[in-house]
This record gives sequence, structure tokens and C-alpha cells, in this order.
Amino acid sequence: MSNLKFLTVWDHIERGYLDKALELLVASREAVQQSDFKVDAAMMSSQRQLALWFASRGQGYEQQVEYSRAANAFESAAAAAPWHAEMLNLLARFQATYSEAEFRNGARAVENATKAYELSQWDSYYYIDTLAAACAESGRFEQAVEWQCQAITKLPLDVRPGSRAQYQAKLQLYQAGQTYHGQYLHAGKLIARYTFDEVSGKTAPDLSGNKIDATLVGDARIVDDPVRGKVLELDGDGDWVDCGNDLPNSSQ
Repeated sequence: MSNLKFLTVWDHIERGYLDKALELLVASREAVQQSDFKVDAAMMSSQRQLALWFASRGQGYEQQVEYSRAANAFESAAAAAPWHAEMLNLLARFQATYSEAEFRNGARAVENATKAYELSQWDSYYYIDTLAAACAESGRFEQAVEWQCQAITKLPLDVRPGSRAQYQAKLQLYQAGQTYHGQYLHAGKLIARYTFDEVSGKTAPDLSGNKIDATLVGDARIVDDPVRGKVLELDGDGDWVDCGNDLPNSSQ
């Protein structure tokens, strides 16, 4: 691939012509000599950047409820950088767990999740979690249980309790012969409890025992109310409380 073609690829990326950039990269991939380190490094850099753009586009389409376009964008992200474990895992997770059935494909999800896991050197609990979900989607629940158990054993010691609970809840789904499609797994359980009586600086501790402490953002503050005691005050201009996106321990 000549320097001129590399410049053309980058120009397409910067202009937002991602499909054209992808077409040029895919067509030129075979022409790269692995011994040519500079060329190969430049190609990998352009592939990585293009894949990240497609992934971002896919996530944007998801938020806009344009599911077909999201699916195509995630496919393109994986095609742009087939060596990039994160891109393959992103596609596999979409194919295995998306809420809309028409966009799920268990067999493809298993294939892509397996590749992502291999590229991670068999050492990513997040990718194993995806592979478990893909196996469940394809009806291979025994394998799903095995992979989910392995994912749980690889969770870091300092992982938040809610994250561990989420992995455990998925395991229970697979043991019951059910699939995971992003559904809420903790119905009827207390998520968090804040009384605002023990706020330290910008941190409001979670009194539920789930360790989901809240952070006051902007001008959010705790004030004294003569009737209700300590209450949260927001002025409506860039203030909120960040409670994270973690989930409570399933034993609560």
C-alpha cells in the first residue's frame, strides 16, 4: 500500500467517509508485506482508527434506536481491524445479547467471541462473559455455564460487588436454560439508599450495603430542610448526582 493510499485512507476517515476508507483498507490488506514494518504499522494505525470510528458510530445509532445501522457499523468496525479483540467482542456482544431478536445471531456471536478471547491471550473475564452469552444464545447452555464460571473466577479481587453479582446472576440464567439479552437481573432488590446525613465533601455514602456511593456533581449540595431534614438541592443548571452504573449484590 503506497503512502498516497494511506493518506487517502486518513483523508476519508477525517472527512467521515468511513465506508470508503474501509473499502480501500480491505482491498489493500493483501498487498502489505509483513516484512515491511513501517507500512504494516501505518496500516494497523489506520485500521485501529477506522474501527474506533465505526464503533462510535454504532453506539450512536443504538442511542438513536437505529438498530439496523448499528448492526452494520459494528460489523464494519470488526472488518476494519479483524485483529482487534475489542472490536470483535463488541460485535459478538451485540449479536448475542441485543434485545431485538432479528439482530441476534448465536453462531456468529460464538465465532466472533471466540476470536476475541483468543486475541486477548485467553485472559479477559469480560470477553469470556461475552462468549458465555453467545453460547447461551446458540442454545449451548452447558458451555455457557462453563464459560461464565470461568469468567467469575477471573474477576479482579477489587471488582465492585455489583459487578460480581451481575456475573453470578447471568450464571443462574444459563443454569436455568435461559439467555441474556440485557434484561434487568435484580428485580425486587434494593439498589441503593441515601439519607444524606453523612455526606463527606461531594460523596454521599450508600447505606444499603451495596457500596454504590453517590457523587454530587456541579452545584449539587445537601441542605437542611425544617421538615424533612437533610435533602438534596439541585438548581437545574448542570447539577446531578452520579450513582454510577453498578448493580447491587444479589444477596441483598
